Amino acid sequence: MLVAAAAWFPATTAQAAAATTDDAGRERTAAERVIEAMTGNAGATGATEVTGALPADFETVMGYAPVLEDGHLAAPEGVCSSPIPLPTEFEPACRRHDLGYDLLRYSAAAGSELGPWARKALDADLDRNMHAACESRPEGAPRTTCTAFADIAATAVRVNSLRQHDGVPADERMLLGVGGGAALAVGVALVAAHRHRRVRAPRAATTDAVIV
Repeated sequence: MLVAAAAWFPATTAQAAAATTDDAGRERTAAERVIEAMTGNAGATGATEVTGALPADFETVMGYAPVLEDGHLAAPEGVCSSPIPLPTEFEPACRRHDLGYDLLRYSAAAGSELGPWARKALDADLDRNMHAACESRPEGAPRTTCTAFADIAATAVRVNSLRQHDGVPADERMLLGVGGGAALAVGVALVAAHRHRRVRAPRAATTDAVIV
């Protein structure tokens, strides 16, 4: 969702009030600290502690209050929007990713836009969480199929982020929106090419080697 310009100034005040400095003396905003905790870049942090670190006016500015889901902060109405159906196991990862993107939008509205590291970290976290969700499936075809969808979705998300220069996310939900379908197509192609190269990888020379 896009933030109305009228909400920018209160957000700026809340961000400034919640800002802290790191060991190097660099100012870190509340949204930055939450993203670091969400993506595992700030060491072990309890869910209650992360919730308390949220910008005080996040709900007012963004229109909803994040919820705790299995010990992780998430956007309650986040979804895995995609031109193709994705495994239902991905839904918690998508809700968490949606909250991360909304924190990026909030920061931009507050005049404290975060660098590319934040979007890269959120995308990598989505990738890890989708693949981890596939581990709940039985080994064999069910898990392999799930993993293939995770590869495709994660690649498509990264292609879309690169298309936006890892900046503030446009108002697109995961794979939909302007260029979303193209990102998915590129994602499928890249994953397919990667899998093909992996099968065709050179082997040590043997007299009875068979390339499949």
